[in-house]
Amino acid sequence: GRPMEDWNVVHNPNATSKMNIELAHTLDHDSVVCCVRFSNDGRYIATGCNRTAVLYDAETGARVCMFSNEGVLETQQALDSLTCGDSYVRSVCFSPDSKLLVAGAEDKTIKVWDIEGRRLRHTLQGHTKDIYSVDFSADGRFVVSGSGDKRAKLWDVSTGECVRTFGDEEGPKDGVTSVAVSPDGKYI
Repeated sequence: GRPMEDWNVVHNPNATSKMNIELAHTLDHDSVVCCVRFSNDGRYIATGCNRTAVLYDAETGARVCMFSNEGVLETQQALDSLTCGDSYVRSVCFSPDSKLLVAGAEDKTIKVWDIEGRRLRHTLQGHTKDIYSVDFSADGRFVVSGSGDKRAKLWDVSTGECVRTFGDEEGPKDGVTSVAVSPDGKYI
């Protein structure tokens, strides 16, 4: 394989494995990658980086587009022209039908992107600190978010409205760093 400057893959040859893993693609980025997710249908890979959520074709490794606060970016030149400062996308998640991508960022917002239409569907606002984690409910109707403000919020995907807030100032001292919705939707 190729030498990599900023990451390592460790393999224990003495461990038994039934997986045959080979490097398929190297997805180039200009900044730190904070998160990675495959779409549920396996067509896409999304990464969260500085100022963007980047969408790749999982089969070819080709960059499909970049979602930023300024809109959908199709080229590296468009990304380079952004004048905003740092705002890392800390968490990405696909809807169960793989039609939407949700991105939570340090700017305290959650963006809901329509992948096929290449447009912003909603900007979810209500957290007072960085977004650390996002997850979809199995039915695709809700998104849950966790933030440095010590709260988790439940959002209606169709309206973009917050339907419930969990937690208060007495919450975890480092904030809600990870969220998940149970497959039956009964637990967050």
